[in-house]
Amino acid sequence: MIELQEGNYPTFKVDHKDLPFCAADVGQMFEFNGNVKLDSITAEGPTFTFEVLAIEFPEKEQGTMKSRKAQRNIKAGGVTINING
Repeated sequence: MIELQEGNYPTFKVDHKDLPFCAADVGQMFEFNGNVKLDSITAEGPTFTFEVLAIEFPEKEQGTMKSRKAQRNIKAGGVTINING
């Protein structure tokens, strides 16, 4: 597992996807399972750019049809995250 320094976490935004969260979940921490593809590495930093191919939140939805649908929607979303070292 990669642990990043506090205040240096990468962020990513997901729009128009049916994820299993509500306003009460803001600020909470969740474990997730995911698949990413490494798109590029730049020497300055170094900076790694990954494309998120699939993401699932097992704590929120445990194998339900909704969970599988949400994971499928993310696969089609083309989300990108950057991790700066």
